[in-house]
Amino acid sequence: MANTMKPILDKAEVSIDLAEKYYRSSFERDASFEVRTDEDQLVLKLVYKGEGGRVAGLHLHYFLLADILEETANSIAEHTPIDDVHREPLIRATKDLLRALEKGPRPRRKK
Repeated sequence: MANTMKPILDKAEVSIDLAEKYYRSSFERDASFEVRTDEDQLVLKLVYKGEGGRVAGLHLHYFLLADILEETANSIAEHTPIDDVHREPLIRATKDLLRALEKGPRPRRKK
């Protein structure tokens, strides 16, 4: 199944702080995103096609993604609860992720 770009309905901000350069960009409602997975990683791509178009890509291997999800859960548990407007979509998405993971591993493709 091919993934397609989906509209960003909220906002994402990306910043990269290198030794001699700093990059910062926002991706809002006029941008789109794509998520792909393979045997080893999740790939997130943010795209703005307007004037000064830009693309940000993030590749997360699954052990790091698991650590990020765990730390996200810990952080949410330690702070004021998230409001219903934001909490409900997060619950729904988390349940979808859990269902997909519980299906078990897919057969590996031969190369």
